[in-house]
Amino acid sequence: MTISRSGGGVTGDMIGFSVDMAAASVVAPQLGNMLNGATPSAPEAPTAPLAKCAKCGADIPANAKFCPECGEKI
Repeated sequence: MTISRSGGGVTGDMIGFSVDMAAASVVAPQLGNMLNGATPSAPEAPTAPLAKCAKCGADIPANAKFCPECGEKI
């Protein structure tokens, strides 16, 4: 096997790969820190206002017809 000074062939590929991997190991954590928190989150679902059940006192959606805890008709 002959080492070519032009950087071509298998030796050049191996050296290029080594340099690429070294650079990636340095850049990847920094890139991760830059993007931390930059991903959009899913919008929160709107919540219905809460009411209290007259029988058991549980929080219930304001538009509920029955209490989800005790079954009392609202």
